[in-house]
Amino acid sequence: MHNIDKSNKKARQLVLPAYKRIGEMIRQRINDGVYSLGSQLPTELELVEEFCASRMTVSKGLSELIDAGLIKRIRGKGTFVCSQKFEAIDSKTESPVIKCLLPGAIYEQSFASNTLLQGVCNELKNTSYQTGIAFCTTEDEVLGELEKAESGNCAGYILWPQLSPRFCEAVNRLQSSGIPLVLLDSFYPGYQGDFVGTDSFAGAEIAVEHLVAHGHRRIGYLTLTPDRSSLAERLAGFIAGVTQRGLAFDPRLVGVIPNDPQLPTEKIPAHESVLLRKIFEKMLALPAKDRPSALFLSHDYIAVELFRIAAEIGVKIPDELSLVGFDNIDCSRWLPVPLTTVAHNFIESGRLAAQLILARMGRNPVPRILPEGATPRYRVRPLLVERKSVGDCFVAGA
Repeated sequence: MHNIDKSNKKARQLVLPAYKRIGEMIRQRINDGVYSLGSQLPTELELVEEFCASRMTVSKGLSELIDAGLIKRIRGKGTFVCSQKFEAIDSKTESPVIKCLLPGAIYEQSFASNTLLQGVCNELKNTSYQTGIAFCTTEDEVLGELEKAESGNCAGYILWPQLSPRFCEAVNRLQSSGIPLVLLDSFYPGYQGDFVGTDSFAGAEIAVEHLVAHGHRRIGYLTLTPDRSSLAERLAGFIAGVTQRGLAFDPRLVGVIPNDPQLPTEKIPAHESVLLRKIFEKMLALPAKDRPSALFLSHDYIAVELFRIAAEIGVKIPDELSLVGFDNIDCSRWLPVPLTTVAHNFIESGRLAAQLILARMGRNPVPRILPEGATPRYRVRPLLVERKSVGDCFVAGA
């Protein structure tokens, strides 16, 4: 019977127009996990070569998948799988979707998107809900996705927030309309909904504890503007980690790099690199007994730029300066000296976020016993990933 079904399926594919056959084969690959959620598809030219078809035919087949909500084109980057719909393209029935909205910058670093989505998918795989995803590179794209909430089949949202008045207003409207949603990573002042994020306070303490264990007593901290809850918690965790271990807190060893909240934090822009260099050189200009022997960084991206600056001014890592980052981004292991960093547990965060959405729809109990009406705010403890960027500093007076 199985072989007959396969034969009938092949026969149906043969009578389809070429563009539909191509679209159906790609859809089947998504179904089979060949192209996983969040992965990038081959380029159109690669598909032209594979299917021996014209570029127009391939493009039309991909357009069918885009219209079906399976894939999304991101200008200048490529085409990506953005939903787990297992029905055929022409199917008229759709399962309700729990949609994840992630910024394009987070997508580009699969350290966040792939593992977070894996946690969401694992939690939803035995339910009637599908996982959807939209990678948004601008605020207008985010707001456009949220405006679809009441017109589509989206049952709830898992959102990586933007700290803008328009975003906050849109989230407040969704909450007022009763659509379940969970914020990830950070939340804005006055937000009263569900939240799942990394325990950034604990992560900062873990970083400081690791440096102290290697003999460091003069530990500095470089951060982007702590204008969101996660960064504010990292700064507080750093201060607590230093003072609780009997070290003097020296504000000269804390550098804040002003950042543009409209820009993604996947790299340090040129003007911020100049500021980073000035802050770094100012720390190095302190008297020898006051200089930092180690730096904790609020983002691994700061480390990427700091390696370049350190090489230019002749500071050797980790011989003369140890570094610990935060995020465990993909490139952190490939830096000139592999970076020791604090890693998010995004699989657990995604799982908890999906559980909360299901709980708000009455499908699951709230994952933890809370007072009636209380809002769950989960912080998942991160882990330290030890590499080679931390050296020993067991020197008298260090």
